[in-house]
Amino acid sequence: RHAAEELMVIKEGTLEALQGDKTNIVTTGGIIFEASNELHGLRNVGTNAATYFVFRFTPHDLAK
Repeated sequence: RHAAEELMVIKEGTLEALQGDKTNIVTTGGIIFEASNELHGLRNVGTNAATYFVFRFTPHDLAK
């Protein structure tokens, strides 16, 4: 968990995404959003390598 928000776009593969107290399976073309300070993690559950893009945003009202 961290203060920045993240948006992940799955290019290839199958990931298991922990989001708070839920686990979701996300495949090619899927999108994952992780809110600020949300407990999260990724695990490759596919048979091939997973490739994904991460866009990280720092909330404008985050104390510096």
